[in-house]
Amino acid sequence: MFVPRVCGLGDLSQILDERSYTQASALVASATEEISTFVPTAAYRKAASALREHGFVMLLGEPGVGKSAIARMLAISAADNWSTPLMRARTSGELMQHWNPNEPNQIFWVDDAFGVVRHEERLTFDWARDLPLIMSAIKGSAKIVLTSRSYIYSEARPMLKTYAYPLLTEQQITVDVSDISRAERHQILYNHLSAGDQPAEVRALMKPHLEAAADADAFRPESARRLGLQAFTRGLALDGSGVISFISRPKQYLTDVYFELDPAAQAALALIYSAGAGGLATYFRVTQAERNVIEAAGSTPAACAASIGSLVGTFLRKEIRDGRESYNFFIQRCVRASPPGSPKSRI
Repeated sequence: MFVPRVCGLGDLSQILDERSYTQASALVASATEEISTFVPTAAYRKAASALREHGFVMLLGEPGVGKSAIARMLAISAADNWSTPLMRARTSGELMQHWNPNEPNQIFWVDDAFGVVRHEERLTFDWARDLPLIMSAIKGSAKIVLTSRSYIYSEARPMLKTYAYPLLTEQQITVDVSDISRAERHQILYNHLSAGDQPAEVRALMKPHLEAAADADAFRPESARRLGLQAFTRGLALDGSGVISFISRPKQYLTDVYFELDPAAQAALALIYSAGAGGLATYFRVTQAERNVIEAAGSTPAACAASIGSLVGTFLRKEIRDGRESYNFFIQRCVRASPPGSPKSRI
């Protein structure tokens, strides 16, 4: 501080890069729980191959399926394999700021590239602007790992000119819980309970029901993590019904995800819920009752209609019944706890 040092631009760049490398290393070091509970799945192995062969991978999926955990382990493994420091970037601008063409095999990890819980157009516009340079960085041996929730990327994709950059499409890995094998589910659940803070007597009461819980269709790593923590299981019945329902009917988790969504997405889900078991016709005219639902969620018919399309594949699916195409929920038993119209069914 008392003996100032005169730095050239190159020296300054290296100093700033070194600080970012140190921050990324500290972030990795603090993630001991995530590392200790990680289980390599088919999605991880596929993403690792893509990163090794092409230097780029984008992990997509619904909330709570382990995208960030896979990205973190990919970045750590890549840094170990190529003996290069890891850089954690938050935006395309930060990535480009620290990309050094003279430093081979830099590794960049960007979580939630286009928004954390909602699409942020500003971030997407920056990515669209920086894509030519980012693709040049990849060709120059830099390695990049991106993650995004599927519904957010659905909104971002039209702004990215993906047709001009085939690598964006070719190296998209969708993290799907249906791809997690039975043995991997059991290991994930075991790891989270082992790393969690549940007392031994609570784990003992849960133990007879854990196999059935891991086999539940709605199993996801985030639910397993929550089951291992007292903060999420207060009042949970420790019998078979309680433990299995915590995984197969994750009401609190779905509530948390719902309130993270923007008003248009909330309106879309509320509209389809109000349509009943038959779902919402893909071609529909907004009735006054439907308009009331949309406006009560703080949205507009146009924004709601656009949001429905981005939610297909994550929360919603298209189905055809008796020649009628409609939108409906993926897992109806999780969202339709009570018949529409009853007091408990109100959103």
